[in-house]
Amino acid sequence: MDARVDESVFIDWFAFVDAEKGDDIENHPEIWKEWELPVALSELSTDDFVSSQPFGGEVNLNALAIGLGLEEVKYEPEVFGGIVYEPTDYEATVFIFWRGIIFSVGGTRDSTTEALEHTLDRLEMLDLDDDASFEADMQTGRVSDYI
Repeated sequence: MDARVDESVFIDWFAFVDAEKGDDIENHPEIWKEWELPVALSELSTDDFVSSQPFGGEVNLNALAIGLGLEEVKYEPEVFGGIVYEPTDYEATVFIFWRGIIFSVGGTRDSTTEALEHTLDRLEMLDLDDDASFEADMQTGRVSDYI
C-alpha cells in the first residue's frame, strides 16, 4: 500500500499529541483516551479486502459528510480523524481523510472496489473533488497483503 496511507491516517494524530514525524504511536498511549477506532477497523481481519485510492490536495470533510448524507456517515473529528461512510447499497465501509487517501474495507474484492468507486463518483457529483487530484491506479488486495 502507498506510503501516504500512514501519513494521512496519522496526520491528525501527530497534531493532536504534538508528536514529531518518526515518533511511534505506541509511545503516546494518551491518544487512545480521546480517539476510538471505528468498528470496521477494530474488527478487521487479515482475510478482509481493502481498496485504496491515493490523492493529492484536500477534501472538505464537512461538506462531504453533508453531501453523502448524514444517515450513512459518521464524522466526529474529535473521536476519529476521518469520515466513516457506510453506503447502504454496498457491503463495505469507506474511510475518507482530508488529504492523502480514501480507502474501503469489506469481505470481498468486489464490495470494496465498488464502494470506493461509488464514493469517488459521489465526490465528483457533489463537485468536491476540485481541490484534490486523484491518481488513476486504485489498489485492491487482502489486508494480509499489506501487513
